[in-house]
Amino acid sequence: MPDDEKVLYEIADGVATVTLNDPEKRNMLSGQMLAELVDAMKTARDSDEVRAVVLTGAGEKVFCSGADLGGFGADAPLVEKHFASDLFLEYFRLMPRLGKPSLCALTATCWPAAWGWRSPATC
Repeated sequence: MPDDEKVLYEIADGVATVTLNDPEKRNMLSGQMLAELVDAMKTARDSDEVRAVVLTGAGEKVFCSGADLGGFGADAPLVEKHFASDLFLEYFRLMPRLGKPSLCALTATCWPAAWGWRSPATC
């Protein structure tokens, strides 16, 4: 596994565990992480082996601190910024279409049920 992977993906017993993997930055959603997150969710969606998906964050401090606003405001070409911000939309459009139960783990609050997420207490 390369050290620069921002999202880890594992399958065990029919459950895909998707881990945001940048604990030093509190798992901020950078363009790279969003691209890898979308790919991981598409992989889970398309896998016959996966029956459920768990999204979690590496580290002990936080699940995810939100968008990496500094990264999106960096000196990057406008097209690159647009692509990175469009990944948020792609991710949220993808979630209800997983076709599998999903759970946001290790967080006090989870994504709204309208986006296909359930809190750990209700699963």
